Amino acid sequence: MRSVKRSKSQQDDLHALGKAIRDIRRAHGWSQQELAGFLGISRETVGHYERGKREPGSLVVLDISRLTSVNVTEIVLLNRPRRKAVVQPSAQTSLDPARSSWFRQCLEARQKLVCARQQFEREVYSVVARRWNEAHSGLFFGAAIAYLLRVGAIEFGFPFGTSAGSIDWTLIISFCTMALLLPFQVIDTAKFYLWYRKERP
Repeated sequence: MRSVKRSKSQQDDLHALGKAIRDIRRAHGWSQQELAGFLGISRETVGHYERGKREPGSLVVLDISRLTSVNVTEIVLLNRPRRKAVVQPSAQTSLDPARSSWFRQCLEARQKLVCARQQFEREVYSVVARRWNEAHSGLFFGAAIAYLLRVGAIEFGFPFGTSAGSIDWTLIISFCTMALLLPFQVIDTAKFYLWYRKERP
């Protein structure tokens, strides 16, 4: 295979992408062989990707994102070496360094929580329990959105939900659904918090 000469910035991006793939794989507890099996490629190819020796195609990156529910692009941006921006003297920029740093920290914190949550579910819950958690979480947040929309409709007069006579069924059903599922959400959150504290003292 003919080697491709890359610029320094391209090499940095390739190494950042490789580090992202390795971090995601390790966060899921997979070996290179297991990830290769999921992607339909060889273990050696995965190793080349992780070391920044070869560039994974866009389809491989998309497959990894779908497989892990992790946005690989976000990880690459976090791992990518910072470069000095070339700004013309007359150019004006609205990018606030403090705001950019805060946004980067938020992305890092979000990614850590996503990976920790996935690891927590694999260690603590069975497959059936994970499906049950997904079901009641979706129902809880759906009911919460319906409740807030109905309250907003009553307050501001936009059309959402109806009341039959003196009984507002949309409001009652959404509120009761939230009340019934709230204990499950609290217990699950408490379990995750205690597990997270134990894993990261």
